[in-house]
Amino acid sequence: MIITVEEYRNKYPLQQFTTSGGAPVEYRYHKNQGSDKTLVLLIGTIGNSDAFYEHFELLSKDFSVITLDYPEKIKTVAGTADALAELFQSLGVKVWLLGQSLGGFVAQVTAKKHPEVVEGLVLSNTASLGKHMSSEGIKALNEMLMVQNVNQKLVSFAPMRYIKSKLLVVDPQLEESFTPQQKEYSDAFAALADATLSRGRIKHSLTLLTDLASEFGMAPEDVDYLNGRVLLLLSPDDRMFHKDCTDALTRFMPFAQVDRSLTGGHLAMFLQPAEYVEKVRSFVLSR
Repeated sequence: MIITVEEYRNKYPLQQFTTSGGAPVEYRYHKNQGSDKTLVLLIGTIGNSDAFYEHFELLSKDFSVITLDYPEKIKTVAGTADALAELFQSLGVKVWLLGQSLGGFVAQVTAKKHPEVVEGLVLSNTASLGKHMSSEGIKALNEMLMVQNVNQKLVSFAPMRYIKSKLLVVDPQLEESFTPQQKEYSDAFAALADATLSRGRIKHSLTLLTDLASEFGMAPEDVDYLNGRVLLLLSPDDRMFHKDCTDALTRFMPFAQVDRSLTGGHLAMFLQPAEYVEKVRSFVLSR
């Protein structure tokens, strides 16, 4: 690993921003004077953007980079998108949104609501919010959200040890296929999550997930302006979302480039940070 979490936190200290609605936002920002592109790393359900510590360091060589935890005061995905747009406008930047899982949904809604601040998307192991998903895909996504609604209630009273055991478990069959390097990164990811996950953070992530039902039905014209500036990194061994939900994403995004080479399940980007960063770097610099 090229940098530790502690080194990352010291090198890129938290900065503070307050939205017009009074919601505090903590973010990390590296301004690369040699680049005209700004990349924003959007975390999944784990909710802790420090998981991007190595990706942030690697991307900072070629780009300006931002990452943040979703502000817990804001309970909707649309409100989160508005807060992101305010932050970017305050910094005077137009951005590429790099969204993982839940972060991919946040990126889609932000792109729809705020085209003035979005230059492109890189979505990894997420699903579509588009209105042309199959009935089976819609059913599967709704069932997943219903499960998350139950989980949100469970998090309110279940012991944290139990909650973490459910969230941080890795499919044993998938783990058997990990390379030694992937196993090392998997252990590091789990250790970071175990040390930083809190009841409040998990509940907030699940609140945003269940709110996604209000964002279903995006139209292709909502993101047509991103034609040719969308990269989809969809791992073939990811089982988080129904296949119809991810296939719909490839149809929904305008002329997206689809890459299915990163393996390691739902968290593939965290198990191969250098490979992920190189794919992002090549794509963004070619646009």
